[in-house]
Amino acid sequence: MSDDKITLKNRYSIRIIITLILGLIVYSNTIYHPFHYDDIGAAIKSDIIEDSLSDFWKNTSGSGGDIFLHRLFLLYSFALNYHWGDGSVVSYHIVNIIFHLLNSLLIYLILNNILIHNLSFNKYEKSLRNESHSISIPFFSSLIFAVHPLNTETVTFISSRSSGMSTFFFLLSFYCFIQGTSAMYSPEKTKNKASAFYYTFSLLSFLTGLGTKEIVATLPIIIILYLYYFVNREKNLYKFLVKFKWFLITITFLAIVYLIHRKITAGDIFSARADLGLALFGRYYYFLTELKVIIFYYLKLFIFPINLNIYPMMTPSTSLFELPVFISLLIILSLITFAITISQGKRQCASNKIISFAILWFFITLLPSSSFIPLNDPIAEHRVYLPSVGASIFFGTAFSIFISSRKGHVKLKLFNNLSVIFVLLIFSLLNIQRNTVWKDGYTLWKDAALKTPNYAKPHINLGTEYNNRGLNDLAVKEFNRVIELLPDDTESYSKLGDAYLDIQSQSYYNLGKVYFDLNDYDNAISKFLLAIQYNKGSHMAMVSLGNVYSKTGQYDKAINVYNEA
Repeated sequence: MSDDKITLKNRYSIRIIITLILGLIVYSNTIYHPFHYDDIGAAIKSDIIEDSLSDFWKNTSGSGGDIFLHRLFLLYSFALNYHWGDGSVVSYHIVNIIFHLLNSLLIYLILNNILIHNLSFNKYEKSLRNESHSISIPFFSSLIFAVHPLNTETVTFISSRSSGMSTFFFLLSFYCFIQGTSAMYSPEKTKNKASAFYYTFSLLSFLTGLGTKEIVATLPIIIILYLYYFVNREKNLYKFLVKFKWFLITITFLAIVYLIHRKITAGDIFSARADLGLALFGRYYYFLTELKVIIFYYLKLFIFPINLNIYPMMTPSTSLFELPVFISLLIILSLITFAITISQGKRQCASNKIISFAILWFFITLLPSSSFIPLNDPIAEHRVYLPSVGASIFFGTAFSIFISSRKGHVKLKLFNNLSVIFVLLIFSLLNIQRNTVWKDGYTLWKDAALKTPNYAKPHINLGTEYNNRGLNDLAVKEFNRVIELLPDDTESYSKLGDAYLDIQSQSYYNLGKVYFDLNDYDNAISKFLLAIQYNKGSHMAMVSLGNVYSKTGQYDKAINVYNEA
């Protein structure tokens, strides 16, 4: 092996090590952060998770064929954490961080393969094997992804492992497909066996990803896009795709079977069974709102990652001609047009195609959550974890072009290098700072309540946190704020139905608990009665009401309420 090849390998290794170490550093302060919110019942305190590992498959296979909707492999990872780590929160965080580091590594390997083994060279292109782009684009892209603050919710919030874990299987499947395609075009005699191995492993990873989270269903589109940009040598795209017919048919078949499975077991392919999004927005209004979310929240936060929030809020839109909606649509269409334009004709150089591919990746992988599929909340930062791979590749390529554009100017090149380092340093510091907000329930919900003061959910959780800490006066203030924020009109009631009643009932139940702790029994009784009025099946409110009656010597009433409960 030549010294040049050894040096090149060392340069790759050093950059990969730097990326992984920095990723580990920015998340090292999260290891001992406690369980939060959805973690209870999702990652622990669940019959399936707390039951023995030997019974896990029996318990899940007995769920009427509904296991993929329950994200089987995600649940199994939580079960392994619970049993192997004795329920310690540390083991959960370690696994989340490992998935994130592996995703950063896969981004590097995918881009490295694309740039070095670009199979669609034409007269406008040349190999990048010995050019700086083949090292700097994978390095900057994976490094941005590893340290970017927008990814903190996915990595730090244990319940959001679904996004990190599904992204891992998405990227692993994609990487194996790329390896299989590279092997197919190699001169080696064993290329057919190598291709078959990689393609099989790609399909298995894809299937595992579907059993982790639904967003992996967008992978076939990304694979076709990759084939068109980086493998296709034919003028006729159809003739080219025929070469990959068996893989494309198989992976499309798996995706269709999965969607049919959703239709049979959930009754609807395009909305989750428990989500209120459809009732709150409707498909069209949800879509209009998501146009704003994509540009004025997700994309804005990727460029300026400040004011991150576990419960962000955006006013629903009802018209395409609302200024923010219309501007968002124009920006999205402009970006897509730009992506298509720069990948055509004489502009079809490798770096331009990478940029185009990255832009389309961002929008394609956002489709499951930011289109016509209504979800509970219009915004959630963990939903942009997979799309942020595309954003990271875009800015990683831009950084590489920015630095290499000053080859003949030593001082300017140094300035450009320092500018990129400064941006990455800022991202890293913002990441570390954001992770400190997750250190306990009080800091997390206080942060959310301050940033979205007109949203009920942060106040509910902050009030509960105050109550747990014995700060009951503050808890009363928060729960009263929740009741003020909840709609109190017939239209909202008819729209939200039982879900609306449950929120109202829970709010009054929380207030009743606080008044009971304050020995204000009259107020406690009135709040528990209101909780029962809004939800006649609230046995917790009934039991609590019985406790107050018992405490105040009203034993006949207590017995009646207990019996009813």
